[in-house]
Amino acid sequence: MSTLARRDAAPASDPAAPPEPPSAGESWAVLLVPAALGIAIVALAFSGGGFFAGATGVGEAVAAAALAAWIVLVPRPLAAISPTLGIAIAALGAFSLWVLVSSRWSHAPARALLEGDRALLYTLVVALVGLAAGHRRVRDALPRVIGAALVVVTVCGLVTRLLPHVWPIAADVEFERLSYPLGYWNGQGAFASLAAVLCLHLASDRDEPRWIRATAAGALPLMVTAVALTFSRGSIAVGLIGAVAYLLLARPRGAFAALTAAVPASVIAVFATAGSDAIIQQPQVSAAGVHAGARAAIVVVACALACAVAALLLARLEPRLDRLPWRPIPHARWVAGIVVVSLGAGSVLAGAPAIVADKAGQLTHSSHVRETGDTRSRLTQLSDNGRIDAWRVSLDGFSAAPLHGTGAGTFALQWDARRPSIQTLNDGHSLIFETLGELGVVGLALLVAALGALLTGAAMAARRSAVAAAGFAVMLAWTIHAAIDWDWELPALTVPALALAAATVARPRPAREPAGRRAGGLVRASALVALVVVGAMGAGIAYSQHLLDDGVARMRAGDCASAIRSANRAVSVDAQRPEPHQVLAVCALRAGETTSALAQSRIALRLDPANWRMAYDLAMVQSIAGQDPRPMLRRARRDNPRSWLLRKTEERFGWTERADWPAVGQEAGLLV
Repeated sequence: MSTLARRDAAPASDPAAPPEPPSAGESWAVLLVPAALGIAIVALAFSGGGFFAGATGVGEAVAAAALAAWIVLVPRPLAAISPTLGIAIAALGAFSLWVLVSSRWSHAPARALLEGDRALLYTLVVALVGLAAGHRRVRDALPRVIGAALVVVTVCGLVTRLLPHVWPIAADVEFERLSYPLGYWNGQGAFASLAAVLCLHLASDRDEPRWIRATAAGALPLMVTAVALTFSRGSIAVGLIGAVAYLLLARPRGAFAALTAAVPASVIAVFATAGSDAIIQQPQVSAAGVHAGARAAIVVVACALACAVAALLLARLEPRLDRLPWRPIPHARWVAGIVVVSLGAGSVLAGAPAIVADKAGQLTHSSHVRETGDTRSRLTQLSDNGRIDAWRVSLDGFSAAPLHGTGAGTFALQWDARRPSIQTLNDGHSLIFETLGELGVVGLALLVAALGALLTGAAMAARRSAVAAAGFAVMLAWTIHAAIDWDWELPALTVPALALAAATVARPRPAREPAGRRAGGLVRASALVALVVVGAMGAGIAYSQHLLDDGVARMRAGDCASAIRSANRAVSVDAQRPEPHQVLAVCALRAGETTSALAQSRIALRLDPANWRMAYDLAMVQSIAGQDPRPMLRRARRDNPRSWLLRKTEERFGWTERADWPAVGQEAGLLV
């Protein structure tokens, strides 16, 4: 426990101390934390899920500023730290530091910086929400605000799928499976599943106002429909797991009304959408699909309204239902046992053991979903869709460096060098395996300590309140899904789970605390200095990403003068990133300055030495300058032996005369 926490604890035990009302600054901070979190989730979702460096950097800077404001405005800013919350914050902070330090052995500082930026964002969110959740108003508001944010984003995505003429999306965004706005259908499905779990809680908790319960119940058919349209098997599974975990732990008295209203409406809504061939079997927008989508949208909205009305009416009948002679089953484990036995018996009757046995023989390599022309068929396939190959590559990286791994952000490089197929992957599709491969035993231990503290603390609190049970259910669903996908790289999906879990494990503070000594100046000053450094790092990454994006756009538009200015400014802000040097190399070639292009390409390769793209670009610049590109191409082939592009390019330089090398390099171009 910190010195500040001990000082705060002493006056609370003094019965003679008069109660001290909260300061105006503290009252404002308590009100703004949930609202700011909800806005941040929506903003991250519509920024590609927060996947890209710019969005993550802005989020980190804003979170650091918010936490600094909390430190300044609140008299006892650390009073809500419980042992569990303290472990989670400390472990996440140490994990972030380990990520940054990993550049020492990966020799790819930009990759470590971007990964550390994301880890620091999560650390700040857990700290800010955990500290604020000591106040009951924050704990009660968070499920409502986060649930509303998740619902708003999910409904917007649903509109783009059912009414594409009303809200068209870019041509490069997946249409056949719902993926907007996060940009990844499995992530979008998990996002909607978390929303459904929170809606189930809000609709079932009798402590909530009736209008909130009815609204949440009405949102359930929309959330279930959105999950179904992603056709994400993992998302459907974790949504069910989260819902069952919540119902068994919280045993909310309003679950009967919520489920009675929501289940029939959700089934009808799903059949109206996922059951329509015209809607599902259209890789792109079609006239028939638009017409069918409009009709399905009417059905889905009608189901949502009917569900809300039914939930409201059933809620009014609950006092009468309470007087009936039946009682709920006293032990939830009996319910779980019955469900497991029933599912097991059904699986045996359905011949599942034969399917599982057949799949078990494929565990040494990946299998992929068979394309049948009907997206719905993937729900009945047991393929891992390439995950086993990705996990094996991560384990190979771990075997090479068990203690510290290959370095943060290097999975994509390891995949290119070791992949057993031509499939392209940038993430390991498992938080566990990817962390083990990139950061070794130390990194995985720190991450498990942080997430384990949040999950365990939430589980211990889950039986004491429905709000805590909801936080645990969401965290449990996210944890399971993150173990088989790249949820960690989507802050819009990860922040809600971590925030709810942090709020659940925070130490509750009394409504009116006794007067006493407040936080010392040294503690505040130290915390503010650290937050300024972290916030400046996030702002710098966001600004450098903006400059880089601007430079690439201007370079592709043919405006190299502006592209050079943006790239040079990006280098001055963050000298560790190789991409600005690629832009400078391209513009130097266009100006005929091959010496400058060679220098910039060598800098880019030095900053990311295992990246075959950097080696390829340098080889092309060498050929344009009249130098022999073949040694550098062999180096690129070593880092990506299955690349068809590298193989063909190397063969072409092998039979082309030296005098023709500049023309070949000009024709091939650079991979910027």
